[in-house]
Amino acid sequence: MGTYAPGEPWTARDQMLLRTAQVMHAYAHGEFDQIHPVPVDFAVAGTFPDNRIIASAPFRRAVYGSGGDGSYVHTSGVFLATGRLGLALTAGAALGRAIGNSRRRSDAQRMAQADWRPFDQGSVFVNQYGFYLRTAAGLLWWGWDDLLECQMIEPGRLVMLGVTPEGQRNFMVDSDLAELLFATWALVRQPQHWQFLQRVWLIPAWLEHYRNVYGISAFDFAREFPDHFGQLS
Repeated sequence: MGTYAPGEPWTARDQMLLRTAQVMHAYAHGEFDQIHPVPVDFAVAGTFPDNRIIASAPFRRAVYGSGGDGSYVHTSGVFLATGRLGLALTAGAALGRAIGNSRRRSDAQRMAQADWRPFDQGSVFVNQYGFYLRTAAGLLWWGWDDLLECQMIEPGRLVMLGVTPEGQRNFMVDSDLAELLFATWALVRQPQHWQFLQRVWLIPAWLEHYRNVYGISAFDFAREFPDHFGQLS
């Protein structure tokens, strides 16, 4: 997110950042019970109200890895045609095989290179114990203990190292709730994370926009938090 132009409208992204600021303030000041739940139509582990969902938004997820092992199918079938025209057809077929093999080899080499690759998308639902990812394939639960590392790499984009049935995997999550995912994970698992101490969920440009939109009714989310929770940078 860049700077806001004067009079820029309040967006869904802004609303999710406001929700994030409200939730993190509630955590810091022992007021989590005042956060209103978000109604959902799926079973949530635990007992209400402790297990209630507090925020939801769309997400996209990419996984870091390769899409192949570098191998490809080499076509070397023989095509022979007779006659004067047949020589041209035969040469053309050989050229076509060579071009096709070259293209398949290039595609295989490209797929073998490790990179961020689209994985899934859907809706993310957050509570104090972790988050659910709802996709076309189903409903997936991630507890905070399932994440070994987290870092914000830009507003709305989180990179996390998670434990999966296939082993440890790196995921990149794009969502308006990326800041809340990071901040809640850090609060539970690593409150000395440098980004947590700098309160990355209070993006300065957004905070100024929020104050301009809400005016005198704007709550002061920028005030100091208790020492055990983290200080302003």
